[in-house]
Amino acid sequence: MATPNVVDFRAAARGGIVVPGGVSRQSLDLFTRARGLAAMAAQAEPDEQLELAYRAALRGAGAILNMSEGQSSKRRRRRSQSAWENLKVSRAEYSEWVARFQSYSQLRNEVRLGLVRRIDARKSRELMGLVDEFLDVVEADLGILPAAA
Repeated sequence: MATPNVVDFRAAARGGIVVPGGVSRQSLDLFTRARGLAAMAAQAEPDEQLELAYRAALRGAGAILNMSEGQSSKRRRRRSQSAWENLKVSRAEYSEWVARFQSYSQLRNEVRLGLVRRIDARKSRELMGLVDEFLDVVEADLGILPAAA
């Protein structure tokens, strides 16, 4: 017989983490990829760091969106293709994060199109710090804990 006040946790096979039972495998995979991209970004040159860090943030947003859609009784198609717009609509508490990341969207697009050739290292480091903070918030929201050694 299950105890009603006990949260169901499961150990994830990779990464040495413990995940609440209600977190989908897809949300966990997106979050794990986000952390991997952030780790790669930390070692990259500013131009590549910007792209990798931004992609890490998008994966983090995807993990939250996936979890939110999974909890919704009606799954519906969203109009926007923007992860940031969808996050703002489905999880209002992330609105400030959305605004901060959207400010980097234009720069990222200009770099991808070759309109900007060099990224200021300071700007890239700022994004990296923002991504690290954001992923910590996502990790807490998902309820992911480090596994005991």
